[in-house]
Amino acid sequence: MTAIAKLRGTVLFLYYLTSCVATYLSTVAGYPLWLFSSNLARAWMASGKRLFASIQVAVLQVFTNSQIKLYVDPQIRDQFSIEEKTGHLRTNLSPRSIIISNHQLYSDWVYIWWLAYTSNLSDAIKILLKDSLKRIPIFGWGMQHFEFIFLKRKWAEDEATIAKHMSDLSHEPSLPAMVVLFPEGTTMSTGGYSRNHAYAEKNGIKEFNHLLLPRARGLQAILKGGCLPYLYDLTFYYAGIPEGTYGEEFYTLARTYAGGQSPPEIKIHIRRFETKDIPYDNDAALAEWLNKVWSEKDKIFEQLKSNTIAEEPLETTVRLDSVLEVLEPFNVPLMAYLGTKLLRKWLN
Repeated sequence: MTAIAKLRGTVLFLYYLTSCVATYLSTVAGYPLWLFSSNLARAWMASGKRLFASIQVAVLQVFTNSQIKLYVDPQIRDQFSIEEKTGHLRTNLSPRSIIISNHQLYSDWVYIWWLAYTSNLSDAIKILLKDSLKRIPIFGWGMQHFEFIFLKRKWAEDEATIAKHMSDLSHEPSLPAMVVLFPEGTTMSTGGYSRNHAYAEKNGIKEFNHLLLPRARGLQAILKGGCLPYLYDLTFYYAGIPEGTYGEEFYTLARTYAGGQSPPEIKIHIRRFETKDIPYDNDAALAEWLNKVWSEKDKIFEQLKSNTIAEEPLETTVRLDSVLEVLEPFNVPLMAYLGTKLLRKWLN
């Protein structure tokens, strides 16, 4: 690793750690609000989630330089625009929706969160994650505050967990919620592909050229909640990956953020379905529907890769609405520190 890469990595680590700790402390500071008003407390927690989203966007803006190309289905094209003066992406995504995607890199979820940010819905994101992640100090605790959905890969327990979250959302129809799910269950990597290949052979299923096979159970449990009227389907393609190499193993976190070698282009195809049109009450029909969607996505991926897709792209980069958002995670701890100093001075 070069000296510049080490410096970038050190700066990134210090900013990310301190800003996340500050965001966590800010969120915890709002706990007493639950004693007085659940609505006020939930609004405070949502502000913490917005701060965390701003950190992700700031890191992408400062430490990566990828050009983003969005290919949007004509049916929802009017929900996406680029501001002429600033070049900022503006979107009008549904505040109550499901987001599914292929899973190329661990960073996929960050770009999904950025898309929510462009709709002013960064506090609406709820991601399905492995249960072990919630025990990571600070980060895992924070994700619990954000009411992410943690799964143990034991279906009886996971189904009940998802159903509980969906029930809570159905009782709060005005609460924004964008539930993020990667039906492939893992990233496209050597290990992910090996498990995918073994599963396909065991069940006599034809594999896709560019994607892993999706599993329908998690999506079905979300759909059964009946409280999210739209489903957005995203297809990610990262340029610059050598043939025969998996993106997750090429664009590592160290290479991308510390080394400054992010994908030159990130292409994202977006389309939307109404959930009432998805046959989630029938296991076989839903599995067939999801397999059809993934078959179409596999072709879309090839079109993104070969530059043969029909839609004209919207071109932009990831950026904050204001550079001052970089400092916002530190507002509450700083105010608490200054307030404590003033109080001590007054008491003395």
